[in-house]
Amino acid sequence: MNQNSNPLDYLIELCETSVNTGKYNLTKFTVLNAKDELRRLREDKSQTYKNIAWASINNHGDFYNLTLHYNRFQNQDALIPLYCNEKEFKEKYGKLSK
Repeated sequence: MNQNSNPLDYLIELCETSVNTGKYNLTKFTVLNAKDELRRLREDKSQTYKNIAWASINNHGDFYNLTLHYNRFQNQDALIPLYCNEKEFKEKYGKLSK
């Protein structure tokens, strides 16, 4: 994974390595680059993401119990929102709902 072109993926990869091995080679540049990339993604108004579903996640990182309905009584720490890029979806499939 290239730390310059994919800073968020690279940072996640470093975190996974750290969790698995206990060793890491994190630099200040990596963190600042990832923060900048995240800021740019948040500011990008051309990509409109819509929450389309929710999934539960277990301790191993596996998704299960995919649902279209939000359940506020479910454990919020294990609930992951799933999004889609509305523009790309409409170009490929048409409407979001039929």
